[in-house]
Amino acid sequence: MLAAEVLLPLPLPPFSFLVPHGTEPGPVGGRVAVPWQGSVRIGLCTGISPARLDDGLKLRELICWLDPEQPFFAAEAVPLLLELATAGKIPAGTVLAGLAAGALQRELDHELSLHEPSALLPGVDAGVWLDAAGLETEQLEQLRSDGLISERASVRPRLVRRLAATVSDTAGVGDGARTANQVTALAHLLAGPADSAAALARASGVPVSAVRALIKKGFAEYRDLEAPPAVPELPAAAEPLPAPVLDVPAGPFQLTGGRRRIRLAELLPLLRAETGAGLNPLVLVPEQVVLTETAALLAGAVPLLTFSGDLSDDERDWVRDSAAETPGTVLLGTYPALLLRQPAPGSVIVLEAESDSWKQLSGARLFIPRAAERLAELAERRFVAADVFETAELAASGRPGLQLPLPEQRLHVTDLNGASSWPLDADLIRVLRQVRERDRQAVILASRRGFSGALACLDCGETVGCPNCDLPLRYHQTENRLRCHQCHHSEAVPGACPGCGEHALEPRRTAGTEWLQERIIKLLPDFPVHRFDADSREQPAELLRGEPGVLVATVAATRLPPLPAVSLIAVTMFDGHVSMGDFRAGENMLRLLLALPELTEQERPLVIVQTFRPDDPVLEVLRSSDRQGALERFTARTLERREAFGYPPAGRLARVELSARDRLAARRAAERLRGTLLTAGAAPEEVLGPVPGGVARVRGRYVWQLLLRAAGADRLEVLLDSVPSGSSGVRVTVDVDPRGAGLLPD
Repeated sequence: MLAAEVLLPLPLPPFSFLVPHGTEPGPVGGRVAVPWQGSVRIGLCTGISPARLDDGLKLRELICWLDPEQPFFAAEAVPLLLELATAGKIPAGTVLAGLAAGALQRELDHELSLHEPSALLPGVDAGVWLDAAGLETEQLEQLRSDGLISERASVRPRLVRRLAATVSDTAGVGDGARTANQVTALAHLLAGPADSAAALARASGVPVSAVRALIKKGFAEYRDLEAPPAVPELPAAAEPLPAPVLDVPAGPFQLTGGRRRIRLAELLPLLRAETGAGLNPLVLVPEQVVLTETAALLAGAVPLLTFSGDLSDDERDWVRDSAAETPGTVLLGTYPALLLRQPAPGSVIVLEAESDSWKQLSGARLFIPRAAERLAELAERRFVAADVFETAELAASGRPGLQLPLPEQRLHVTDLNGASSWPLDADLIRVLRQVRERDRQAVILASRRGFSGALACLDCGETVGCPNCDLPLRYHQTENRLRCHQCHHSEAVPGACPGCGEHALEPRRTAGTEWLQERIIKLLPDFPVHRFDADSREQPAELLRGEPGVLVATVAATRLPPLPAVSLIAVTMFDGHVSMGDFRAGENMLRLLLALPELTEQERPLVIVQTFRPDDPVLEVLRSSDRQGALERFTARTLERREAFGYPPAGRLARVELSARDRLAARRAAERLRGTLLTAGAAPEEVLGPVPGGVARVRGRYVWQLLLRAAGADRLEVLLDSVPSGSSGVRVTVDVDPRGAGLLPD
């Protein structure tokens, strides 16, 4: 007997199933159909081993392999999934669900046949296959336990309703004038099914009545047919990339500097060389807008397939099959492309490698570039990381680095200390007026959406808070409501302060996109002012066409295609980005500022930064006459601080969050966990906290957290082994390689 380990896309570890007696197992990494809670589900085979004698009594049989010849995902997908689960102390099924992009959620056709006639299925002959969907769950389970049936399953093809011919030629329709249109329509239909009678009439140039006559006479009928392949369209090819200026090394490397298109130009010879040799490079991007832009730049330059969550299920199936069968093709995708099988794997290239957009915010909480680098190591593929500048973690990677000149921009920093206007400084107001006078475009970035970060009482200072979260409610003036951006609670603006009862409620001076839009509309009457944020997601079509105007946005603007005529980009509150409790905040802000030219097709936009901290080291780098040298010194100082405190890349971090409905229960659970870790051998400097979460209460649950700080991945795994999965009323969440607010300051 053989046993197969099967992983389902559920928050569970692999389960063991017996390989059906007398059948050969399929490949590790192949999809299998297994019985599961009264139904049949698709899982991934993660291993095959001899079964123990008593397993025959305890284990259920899997039904069949859906991929009997080849693994469904890349050959290294299984070890990668299991490694990521172990390293993150999360169920392997959670990792699979986060990376499989719905590939294991397909409907199945499930059939069975009797080995011999049974009273459980009267009138059914042995050896006849019948649809298992008509059986009751108890009936099916009894047949299985008695060993009376064989089962098989297959992925149900997607069907579409189409009008098809019921005959093989036009004979019999007639040859008179009254049937000429019918003959014409039927001849057209014999070439292939039509979407509808009306579609056939249009395609063949006849009245709809002629097609209806064909249906009435029985020459055509509507049928459920297998859907044709859904081939996603590539974007129109952009202008050719400039000639490369750097020599790419033979092994792993990283590429920094320049704009995205310039970095891609340097990588294009590598992609051409590999596809010309029949290899399949994998290029990963963090955002759909970057995928669209990159696809347009590569279209026509190299054979190309694109894969992302924005495709339909049918389109993803087509790309998945094509990627597995087509050598010499670049696979460009967002993170769901990571596991796809390729016939001759080439380099693994991650663009925008230090973007926080790579961090999964739920589920497995993976940081995808780290997973991609591990995939490359397992498969012995070259790994390439590209970004606008060399962060501390890129600098410590040990890979050779190629450096392009930094993107050009003109920087002006305005000091808000003592400024007479709010939320726009006098310098920014003056340049905005010039934008209008010259019929140009401007992008104004706010640190938050809504009108204001809070509504506060002028008398007692109290803010109106969320009843579910320890956060002030954000004021949205356009709808005159207060909203929580964590739990989505919404309520009307109160008529009086909930604390003192006075009526002096006013927005705090924490301007959001609505406030800035209102102010600019007053400043520039009759000039278009658009808004783009999580509340207003419609793309500014007029600006994308090159028409003059102002775009007020959060950093969500970086997900838009570049605007053609932007002469001004303004960051209205620099301090809100660098004051977060995150040791990467300075680096992240520097990365954002260096990447601002990506918002425009113009070569040297003016960038205005408003701040109360004009001497911040981040701004000193950008103001330096030797920006590259200043950037290298900034990274060197950052590495020194990280080394001193054991932060990445000098060490590894994991955040352990404990939450409960009761504040005291969450705190005590966090304190017990610290004691457990120390008792198990953790050094005091390896366990930081416990402290309340960055937001102490979220959706009615109180959050406490500890940060585990280890010298390396192996030591971090040892520490995580002492973290329980949870207890009564207390939820435990582990986040390895955490990013964002709530981390230690640098």
